[in-house]
Amino acid sequence: MSLVIDLALYSNYYPHGCPPFRSISDVAGYLEKRGLSLPKCAEESRDYSEKPKHFYNLIGPTWNTKGVSVSRPDPKTGEQRTIISGDGQYNTANYWAKFEQSLSDFERAMSESNHELLLSAFAKGQAAIENFLNSLNIEGIEKASVEGKLKKVFLAVRPNGNWDTQRVKQPWSSFILMKKIRNDHEIHNKSDASGFTYPEIHSHFNLYVPAVAKTLFELHKMLSIKCPASIVRSSYHPELTMEVVYDA
Repeated sequence: MSLVIDLALYSNYYPHGCPPFRSISDVAGYLEKRGLSLPKCAEESRDYSEKPKHFYNLIGPTWNTKGVSVSRPDPKTGEQRTIISGDGQYNTANYWAKFEQSLSDFERAMSESNHELLLSAFAKGQAAIENFLNSLNIEGIEKASVEGKLKKVFLAVRPNGNWDTQRVKQPWSSFILMKKIRNDHEIHNKSDASGFTYPEIHSHFNLYVPAVAKTLFELHKMLSIKCPASIVRSSYHPELTMEVVYDA
């Protein structure tokens, strides 16, 4: 039931004919008026291989343009900024587009048992998180290290909080570990050859969801910013099991 509730309360789905949901009772009342119930909707959303049928915005971040100009206010300065003028393609949110590419690499890495592609998913996932953080109107955030950016967001929301105790908790601890793996083996790899045991590969695959999807979702919730539905859903990706089969 949690996925349906999170999609309704926190995703970029906007209910037709009523204000945005503010509580679980709002969600339940909306469904009851349509002859549905939370338990029924939750049951219909249990299979992760299928897109959720309720409160799931299918619109993606990348759009094609033809003969138009697209502009929007800068989130920090408020000044109107032209994104594209003429035929082409643009992202409504760069971090969201980077996340979708990261997720695509992750899903392909799973289907191909490809650890190298998983490292690419790590790199694009971190890029998505950094891009989201850099877009926030928080003083000095663009010049801070990536963990420094997380700390600035945490303290902006909880001024009396202690980041040193928070960083060892989920999902931040998973992100920090993923960042190290990404730095050592993908971005700043100075070795001419490297290898990973199957238990290491297995743990790396299970690191992706908390390190990327859950971190982005948690940041949106902390800041009361609507989250793309694909990120919310991905934070519920089931844990992976690994079976190694040797040829006879």
